[in-house]
Amino acid sequence: MKDAFRLGAILLTCCAGSLLPAAELTGANAEVVVAPNAPQATRFAAAEMTNYLSRVLGHALPLVPTPTEGRYAIILGTNAWSRAAGLRPETLPRDSYCVKIGPCRTYIAGCDNPTQDPARQIAQGSIGKFERATLFGVYGFLDRHAGVRFYFPGELGTIVPAAPSILLPEGSYSVTPRFATRDCYLHGAGPYPGVDPADAKAQRRAKAVYSLLLREETDRIPCCHGQNRFKIAERFSESHPEYFQLRKNGTRCIGTKFEHNWMGRQLCHTSKVWDIFREDTLARIRKGERYVDIMPQDGMSACMCDNCQRVFNTDDFSLASGYATELIWSNTVAVAKAVTDAGLDGGVSQMAYGTYRNIPSVDIPENVKVVLAVGGPWSESHPDIRDKQIAFVRSWAEKLGRPVSWIWTYPMKNYGRLQARDVPQVAPRAFATFYTLAEPYIDGSFVESNVGESLVQNYLNFYVFSKLAWDGKIDVDQVLAEHHRLMFGAGAPHMARFFDAIERKWIDEIAVPSLIGETEIGPMLYGPNEIDLWLKIYSRAFLDELNRSLQAAAAAVPSGSLEARRIAWIREELYERAARHQKEFMSLFSPDVERARRAADKDARVVVESGADWKGWGLPKNALRDGTAVGLVADGRVYVGCALRGATALKPNTKYRLSYFLKTDKLERRDPKGGGNGACMEVEQYGKKYSALRMPAATYWSGTRDWIHQSVEFTTNDDVVQLPGYKANLWLRVFNSTGTAWFDGVRLEEMSR
Repeated sequence: MKDAFRLGAILLTCCAGSLLPAAELTGANAEVVVAPNAPQATRFAAAEMTNYLSRVLGHALPLVPTPTEGRYAIILGTNAWSRAAGLRPETLPRDSYCVKIGPCRTYIAGCDNPTQDPARQIAQGSIGKFERATLFGVYGFLDRHAGVRFYFPGELGTIVPAAPSILLPEGSYSVTPRFATRDCYLHGAGPYPGVDPADAKAQRRAKAVYSLLLREETDRIPCCHGQNRFKIAERFSESHPEYFQLRKNGTRCIGTKFEHNWMGRQLCHTSKVWDIFREDTLARIRKGERYVDIMPQDGMSACMCDNCQRVFNTDDFSLASGYATELIWSNTVAVAKAVTDAGLDGGVSQMAYGTYRNIPSVDIPENVKVVLAVGGPWSESHPDIRDKQIAFVRSWAEKLGRPVSWIWTYPMKNYGRLQARDVPQVAPRAFATFYTLAEPYIDGSFVESNVGESLVQNYLNFYVFSKLAWDGKIDVDQVLAEHHRLMFGAGAPHMARFFDAIERKWIDEIAVPSLIGETEIGPMLYGPNEIDLWLKIYSRAFLDELNRSLQAAAAAVPSGSLEARRIAWIREELYERAARHQKEFMSLFSPDVERARRAADKDARVVVESGADWKGWGLPKNALRDGTAVGLVADGRVYVGCALRGATALKPNTKYRLSYFLKTDKLERRDPKGGGNGACMEVEQYGKKYSALRMPAATYWSGTRDWIHQSVEFTTNDDVVQLPGYKANLWLRVFNSTGTAWFDGVRLEEMSR
């Protein structure tokens, strides 16, 4: 099956059993040629070739409109010269390019959009989905023949080796990327370093350049809750309420915004709303769309109408049951067949996701482009779950008899069940392992790589993904060894230890296989809580180990050299962020530091303080006492609250600080993997909107721990007090646990803004 699904990544034509003759390229004899009528995309490629090749050869290469007699011409784009040389890139799949190296000329040609200008789009802060395959050929040529490496844009992340000449082996080859879909989600992968994070346009410009160097996709079959684009709620809420999900309470889901924890706009998928999808799909394809996304709204839940219940034929509406699989996929196939019956060249896309992720019994025609949601590279943290994810992808490919169009993966952090701010999520080997295993069964991937702190945290992940997306197979150990050698020179062995250590730490002790419940195969796993993260995992001892590797690397290279600057860059982006965070956390976490702060702040405006008697808190009868501390004995859940009213009422547009001390004694979660189980404190507000600010925010305290300090700051809005029915409470909460949680020194104070 693997061989049946593989596209040929590189075809090299040469004389079997003999060495190819080579052309010598020097700064004195070379020129770059771009035809006078070449499109802007080709001209941009020529500028890139001229820039980098001039730097390699140490000589400014001329960029000319026609080949010069007696000079070695590198001719770019599709033109009369490339056609005469036999290059036909239009016969290859999208994003492919052809290269022909001869004794006097090299030709590089791919299909380029005739109207789009990459330089103008970069200036505007975006790179659209348009063909620019000659540019891909230029970057590929520079990598393959000149030794240029694009690890990250700019001097620190780009390797441009100096060479007096380049030997080009004569012959012809074409390159087709193994993955048609190649998207690292640079938009959400953290701020671009050295660019003001608040300057959104400058950030987009920098990321647009990075996207080009990664040779990301120029087209993609859309698939992301596309039923929203049909605007069913806006068009039919009043005239056809039967199109919408029937809730358990007998009402229809005709809202257009978030409702509780899930989106509104949920539909009844046995209603005639699918007739609307069919007719609108036909109309959109007739207007030029190729594939129409008909994926249901996010967070799809069961419609309780008689027709849907009859089709579901179950009372198990869990994610794992896949109860909606047959309904959604049979409807999807019906729309696709309507497109075929209408004689149209196109189809639909659908994702195997959530309650319709299972493989259906219905045959799925070629014009249904199937997309899958799976956890992705972080599943390397649990190989058994990784193997289940890969088996899921393989099973779908076997069902289809072809690769799935692409997969949506979630190698992210600072989202839901994995909070690890300022911890580097550098794991290129995990990327290589996952995508190598998945490669035979997919035609690409969208890599949802949210980070939050710095784009540098992902640069090696993205480089490895990009190479694999183009080449199909890579030797990741060789790729990383070359990276360390080229980037850090004599410091390479020490930097290798640094990168290996942070990857092992991330995969072995922090990452979870998936952060999105809709993709889950196996148990819902949670990342470490903050105290374990900074006290045990990214401990002072581990940070000292990393620091020693960086110091040794810096000592091994000349001071002020490019290698030294790169080591300093990595230190700041990947080490210092974590070291500062660990130090700040340990300071905030320390009860002694907080007690000293309180003692020194004689002018604190205290709104609520638990004191010795805990007046107004409504302590349960079984509460334990030890001095001013209160122990809440839990057998399931315990809520102890203090209403903020009268003299303690919150004020509008006011900043507050909530702090407290906590220790736990054999506080065990009933669900050991449950991040929402354990002890925390909460500020709860009922107003125009309900809000519950908890500290910690996601993974609550459990186990047996000595006293720690916790604090959180928040600012109220105009709704406070002024809105009828507004109320606020402080809560001590223990969720779904057994054991004892001790609280002391609860204090709410008003702060200056």
